[in-house]
Amino acid sequence: MRTWCTGAPGETYLADLVVFGRPFDAGTPGVILPQMYDSPAERERLVDLVNRLGRNRLDPLADAGLVELAHERTAANPLRTYWTLPLERARRLVEPPDTRTIHWVRIVQLGWPRTFVLFPIFYAMAWGFGVVGSVRLVAGRSWLVLALLAGSVAVRVAFHSFAVPHQVGPRYFVEAMPMLVALAALGISWPLDLMVRRKVSR
Repeated sequence: MRTWCTGAPGETYLADLVVFGRPFDAGTPGVILPQMYDSPAERERLVDLVNRLGRNRLDPLADAGLVELAHERTAANPLRTYWTLPLERARRLVEPPDTRTIHWVRIVQLGWPRTFVLFPIFYAMAWGFGVVGSVRLVAGRSWLVLALLAGSVAVRVAFHSFAVPHQVGPRYFVEAMPMLVALAALGISWPLDLMVRRKVSR
């Protein structure tokens, strides 16, 4: 899946059918997607493998065939596997939630989903001030704090965007969100800190 998944909603359909034991074949809508193959020959191989998987579920031969196809696609276009697709998944990981994936959520206290429009604003502020906070740590040579905060955020994004190609969204970034909020707090407070220091120096 690392050779074609962008993390977009709907790309997990085939995996979901396998995991939950639902019947399927290559003709099932949503199972074979255009980004899964690069040529008619690849599509034929994929159709055969998916049909075999649908009949036998965890079929070792089907699994080996899919792995071989993935290796071939990576060899033919390593930039896509190791750069383009991970970057796209990283983008989906840090951007506001897709309303299509959380439209069923209702939080009365927050006015959800009516207040969902505020989330893009919150994300833009968090990342914008997070960058400012990182610059503040660099300027202050606070390397350990920078490594703990910005490093945790960077590692989380990089690791998840490659390790889990088919499940990508901001809910999988939640473990690193406190570090981003801390960086944003440092960024927001930096101008105030500079103003206070100027007044004190006078």
